[in-house]
Amino acid sequence: MLLNKFTVLKKPFIHRLSVNLIELENEAKSRTDIYLSVIDFENCKTKTQVIDKFAESFCFPDYYSNNWDSFDECINDLSWVLSDYYITIIKNFSCYELNNPKDFNILLKLLNSTAMDWANGVNSEATYTSPKPFHVILQE
Repeated sequence: MLLNKFTVLKKPFIHRLSVNLIELENEAKSRTDIYLSVIDFENCKTKTQVIDKFAESFCFPDYYSNNWDSFDECINDLSWVLSDYYITIIKNFSCYELNNPKDFNILLKLLNSTAMDWANGVNSEATYTSPKPFHVILQE
């Protein structure tokens, strides 16, 4: 089972690897406890475009605004996307990484921090969730 390594509360939470996307999607579709998000950075040239891709994929609420603080708040909440496991695949990340290394590093730090928060359980003003795996796969 390809998904097994991404359903654990164990580091690393961010993976640079090539996966069989069709196999992973089919396996995730057969389970109701996994939220699989596939985000393609192919035409992303700006931070705004990248954050908007996440907002679309995770259905961020109306109060979301396109900045790192709002992104961080929403990706750490996800009370509108109930799941036991969150797996995000970022396709074609390298173009954005090469053209925007500073923003790409900010994104990775935020995602890693998010994954660690989810692994410990999210306790915000609005909600509490038990520890849940949140993994990110960076795929060429």
